[in-house]
Amino acid sequence: MVVNAVFTSIGLNYFTAVVPKVEEFNKKFVENGRIRSLKDLANADVNELRTVWKNKRSWIIAKEIHPTFQH
Repeated sequence: MVVNAVFTSIGLNYFTAVVPKVEEFNKKFVENGRIRSLKDLANADVNELRTVWKNKRSWIIAKEIHPTFQH
């Protein structure tokens, strides 16, 4: 959800730009267990994440979501 939100926030078409990249992120990082939590995302290498989505600002924002957020 966090990745979806930060990709959507820059105003690109949701179905043609965001959805395919979120799916690529999921395949590359989530399905294999490399990123399983917000803490994993916060600790991920921005340059590696940018192989999926080039916008560095998006990743910086995603990584700053506090991993211990509680509602």
